[in-house]
Amino acid sequence: MFNEYLVMAKIFTALLFLIWFGILDYRTRDIPDKYIWVWGGISIFFFVASMILYRNILSWFIIYTLLSLMIGPGLFGLLSYFELMGWADFFAVLWITLMFPVPDIYLVNLVNVPSFFRFPPIIPIILYSSLSIALIALIRGLYSLVRYRKMVPPNASFRDKVALLFTGRVVSVKKYLEMKHYYPLTIPRVEDGKIVFSIRRSFDIYEEYEDYQRELKELLDNGLIKPEDKIWVTYGIPFIIPLLLGFVITILVGDTPLLYLLMIIR
Repeated sequence: MFNEYLVMAKIFTALLFLIWFGILDYRTRDIPDKYIWVWGGISIFFFVASMILYRNILSWFIIYTLLSLMIGPGLFGLLSYFELMGWADFFAVLWITLMFPVPDIYLVNLVNVPSFFRFPPIIPIILYSSLSIALIALIRGLYSLVRYRKMVPPNASFRDKVALLFTGRVVSVKKYLEMKHYYPLTIPRVEDGKIVFSIRRSFDIYEEYEDYQRELKELLDNGLIKPEDKIWVTYGIPFIIPLLLGFVITILVGDTPLLYLLMIIR
């Protein structure tokens, strides 16, 4: 039923754009709109090609497509609307959903399990992406716990400590002024002529890190802080990169772990 050549073409195209966008997002934190729409046009082409290929089972195709759109782009559209995620991440999920609305990607899996039901591909892709984020945060947290635990502000709450250790790192003010796309989690403010460090657990995706660097430079020039003073900063992980990891894992194992989990639960 599935066309292997079409599946391979879609996989190659998706990998190409995810790798390209991942590099752009990591280096510049910006993906030009024209590149996003180029991928969108190609995704729509593959969607139409798939619809023609599966025209004899069109109702099955439509059901999977609607389910995929509600789960993937539907969820990420809400996250982007509430500014919890960038719109580039939403469109990446949308284009992947349109390229793989039905479970034809499982054709190339290294491991597989016979089943009359297969999950819409966007479900394991998002799930594996989320697990990748959790694993990266865990590794980072364990590293920070060893290296930076003595530098956690004593007035930090338990939730603040977790956020700092699992998402941040410690650098000097001097070094931070030379860094790009890092955002402070401990922010020095002047209160009653004294420097007080406020703590936050995350940053707004629409913030500009240069604004914080200008503020720190002003405090430094006024002698209120020292170049060797330490602050907690975070880079964050652009979601395109975990999305790439989730996509690769889906290519390798598909929804097989989810199917086994269902078997265990049943």
